[in-house]
Amino acid sequence: MILQLNELRDKLAGCWTGKNVGGVLGAPFECKRMIPDVDFYVQDLTQGPPANDDLDLQIVWLAAVERYGRNVNASILGEYWLSFVIPNWVEYGTGKTNLRAGLVPPLSGDVDNTYKNSNGCWIRSELWACLAPGHPEIATRYAFEDAIVDHADEGMYAEIFTAAIQSAAFVENDREKLVEIGLSYLPENCMTAQAIQKAVDCYHSGVDFIEARKLIHNTAPGTFGIQGIAISEIPTELVLTHRRMWHLLCSVFCMEKAILERVLFWQIIAVRILTVRVQR
Repeated sequence: MILQLNELRDKLAGCWTGKNVGGVLGAPFECKRMIPDVDFYVQDLTQGPPANDDLDLQIVWLAAVERYGRNVNASILGEYWLSFVIPNWVEYGTGKTNLRAGLVPPLSGDVDNTYKNSNGCWIRSELWACLAPGHPEIATRYAFEDAIVDHADEGMYAEIFTAAIQSAAFVENDREKLVEIGLSYLPENCMTAQAIQKAVDCYHSGVDFIEARKLIHNTAPGTFGIQGIAISEIPTELVLTHRRMWHLLCSVFCMEKAILERVLFWQIIAVRILTVRVQR
């Protein structure tokens, strides 16, 4: 498939718009384990959309790419992280503390990092897809360099998966083929791959969305939204009677972040892109 310039521009614009819409819509529900029932923004937007790390962090990475091009790596991103990223919460703060202590990536994302499996890196995966459209093998390489600055293990796998399918979506329209492409970059036994495969199985089995959500929780328990307890302390969720499931992929990440943002994320996955370097 040949990606025409006007189509590339359209998908880039769609990616930027969708990321803004999804981030603003889902922000009020972040860190809350629930299923929101809203049909529009619920926060005050009279002063414009609020800051959103999902998008803003990628602006920092873009500045690094504009300067270093295809040579950008985890060490360079780590320097930009210390210079321009203000928040010190959870994995962001641990990564910065490790970097200041002289622990370079991948150690900066792994050592004493309770939140290394959390969401802070896969939310910034779109950029790498937009720099290598149709080349997931390139997008995933940069996603890895990005992730190991402040994450490891499942957190890293999540960014590699999303970068792969976002890049591939520029030349592939079949949703299930995209999932297969993403999974091909993950170890089969990692929790991320198991959760995604469980979502696929639920879809093909006609499982209701609410029940699928519980099955995925039980497949890959996480503490996002219920911080303060260990994963081993999370009770197994009861599974209800099978019904029809209305959407496949939004359920994959419902345990990780606000559901509304994730629904929009997957709906706009077809508009993600990337090339090896950014040209101004």
